[in-house]
Amino acid sequence: MAERAGGKRSRSAKRRSAGKRKTNGAKPGPGHNSGEVPPEVIQRHYAQIGTALKASKAADEVAKKKRSALQNAYKAAKSDGCPVDAMREARKLDEGDHAEAVLHFKDVGRVLEIVDSELPLFRDITIPPPVNAYLAGRQAGREGAPADQNPHPPGSEEFVRWGEGHTSGVEAATESFRSGRPAA
Repeated sequence: MAERAGGKRSRSAKRRSAGKRKTNGAKPGPGHNSGEVPPEVIQRHYAQIGTALKASKAADEVAKKKRSALQNAYKAAKSDGCPVDAMREARKLDEGDHAEAVLHFKDVGRVLEIVDSELPLFRDITIPPPVNAYLAGRQAGREGAPADQNPHPPGSEEFVRWGEGHTSGVEAATESFRSGRPAA
């Protein structure tokens, strides 16, 4: 019991001494809230804060313009039929740890399979054809479909766009074949 009481006293004494600082006779310096701050110190910091504030406001304006440009890029992609939400998620996954993303989706697929879900997330699914005539023609060209399979009425804008896309798709497939890399 005597040891226990002694232990308490020593901890209490340690706490009291930890709260006291040794100053060795030194006086508090600038920035210490123990007295009046000299005017030159106030002027110096006021100027520094003003400069930093101007730079911060300028950076905010630049950031605002960049965010606006980003939103316009998203709108343009969406108007061309791009899956913008999927693109955002793909970019986030691509910038992160790839192994972690692969394992996460592998686990999600496994759980869906175990619980016998109707969600065909990682099973073979049929992708509907693109609505955009150019993209549909490009896909047909990459897949090797003949140019005379254009489903649009000859002379229509869709007919021309499909033909342009088909030519682009054939070129992409040819380049892919030459380089040994998959067509984009």
